[in-house]
Amino acid sequence: MRRRKLLASLLPATAAGCLELESSDTTTERTFTTRTTARTEPSTDTATATEADATEAETEETTTEPREYTEPAWTFEPDGEMERYPAVADGTVFTATQRGTVHAFAADDGESEWRVEDSGAVGGRRRPLVVDDAVVYVDASDMIAYETADGSERWSFGHGGETGPAFDGSSLYLYGVDFGQKLASVDPSTGATEWAVEPEEGLTATRRLVVQDDLLVGADYQGTVRAFDATTGDPLWTYPKPKDDTDVTDVATDDSSVFVVYRNSTTGGAGPLVALDPADGSVRWSRHEDGETLDSSPNLVVHDDTLYVNHVALHAVNPDDGLTKWFNEEVYGLVTPADGTLYVGSGSTDGVVLYALNPGTGRVDSRVHAEYADAWGLRPFIVDDRAYLLETTADGNRLAAYDLPE
Repeated sequence: MRRRKLLASLLPATAAGCLELESSDTTTERTFTTRTTARTEPSTDTATATEADATEAETEETTTEPREYTEPAWTFEPDGEMERYPAVADGTVFTATQRGTVHAFAADDGESEWRVEDSGAVGGRRRPLVVDDAVVYVDASDMIAYETADGSERWSFGHGGETGPAFDGSSLYLYGVDFGQKLASVDPSTGATEWAVEPEEGLTATRRLVVQDDLLVGADYQGTVRAFDATTGDPLWTYPKPKDDTDVTDVATDDSSVFVVYRNSTTGGAGPLVALDPADGSVRWSRHEDGETLDSSPNLVVHDDTLYVNHVALHAVNPDDGLTKWFNEEVYGLVTPADGTLYVGSGSTDGVVLYALNPGTGRVDSRVHAEYADAWGLRPFIVDDRAYLLETTADGNRLAAYDLPE
């Protein structure tokens, strides 16, 4: 099985079948507004052109059907609804259904490589992890690792996690083992517990843990950020929420900071964005606290010296000082960084559902359509210029692979 370069999760060959679009970008100092119009070739016959324009205008006013879309390279429609976001590694796509069947497909053409019936640990939409030639599934009651080569069970942990597991290259970390009371480190090669501790509060506020340089970070029920020694599980520091009416929505890390974004629990709008010193939890900088919000929470992604903050718009933030590099108010959705391109999945009634942005300017370079308008909102996995995702269909959903433009 050939090895492919793996790009980050959480989301371009030809775009034949895709409606050709042109865009004009209106730029202010901080805002990029993208307008998209359909391109039609001019007619040399004035009467014909007039009739065509009238017909097109009438169609645009009356139709409710999606516009043309890019044909997927391949699809898989299961007997039951797909439950898991796909993960891709070493030329294989892994996912699972609600009925507990784990699937492995060839990334090239979607041919089945193996399947496991009646598997545990497949509940919920949490994406599996692929580590040490094993694909690891975690739900609230189980954690199971299957060999990527043939689907045989490598180990079963016997406890599940309320948070998505973090992986630092050598250990898996999750909270929720032993009936939701413990934070644990697990050896991915054997499933053995390396250490387990019981934090003061349950670490489920952000639904995930992050790890960086032996620092493990999560947030508790009260909105307090908690840091632990990843090698021992010992608590290191805490950071209480900055305001009573704020809740933690996401955490992220880079080499110099722990980033925390909040939502206003009273209004539902965005709250502060804070950078903490990983050594002691002290505040390095804090933005948007005094009535000014980002207009955007709750997701954070760090890539190539930029912090991306998105929910109803997309902000590129300098991680050193919290200042906005650029802001695109027309593009929003889950961010998937790649080499030289920033992909943002965003459902749309006109069928434009995946944007490729220039990460330096925030301008849209290209768009990819899909048959179903909400497809890219379901966490695509992008590797080797191809996107793999779950699409909601009229009868349930399906796994689809789309080639992305170069």
